[in-house]
Amino acid sequence: MESIDDIRSQFEFTDQDQENLKLLGEILLPMSDQFAEDFYEYLKLHPNTAEYFKTEEAIARRKETFNSWFNALFTSKYDNRYLLRLQKIGKVHVKIGLESYFVNAAMNFIRELCRSNIAAQIKDRGLKEEILMTLHRALDINLSIITSSYQEEKIHKVFVSQKAETYLIHLAERLLHGLNLFLLLGLLVLAIGVVALL
Repeated sequence: MESIDDIRSQFEFTDQDQENLKLLGEILLPMSDQFAEDFYEYLKLHPNTAEYFKTEEAIARRKETFNSWFNALFTSKYDNRYLLRLQKIGKVHVKIGLESYFVNAAMNFIRELCRSNIAAQIKDRGLKEEILMTLHRALDINLSIITSSYQEEKIHKVFVSQKAETYLIHLAERLLHGLNLFLLLGLLVLAIGVVALL
């Protein structure tokens, strides 16, 4: 995984964007409980994600998790510590078997919730465009880091698979070598037996 500085650079996330997150937080964080409610209603509509919300306790925990991430989205410094936090979120998604396209779709839902609220609350067109660009960069950075866990898992599976394949090939070669020696000894004994009979 690349460093957070490289990621920030690739997404053109500037110090001004870091500052703009504060304004985004002032606008959006007061609505985080409602966003969490809307988000989980959205997730419960889809059978593949609804299975993660079978009990009220599970729903409450997930809402708490969402609020924690949503708060960090606007209040955290986008540094290596934040990078590690997002990587952990991605690893949890991989571990529970959540497909990566659900993560992408969910982020799109969150993006639209945020965008519509910003559009309704900021009237100055220039400021609105700047703030929306910061929002898009921040969400794209989050999505990129979270979904990188899926790529790392695929690489790990390929590596483990190749390692197992290499081991099996090596084992087969050793068995074949042993079998060849056994056949050679058998032929040698047979040849000696034939010579002895003559």
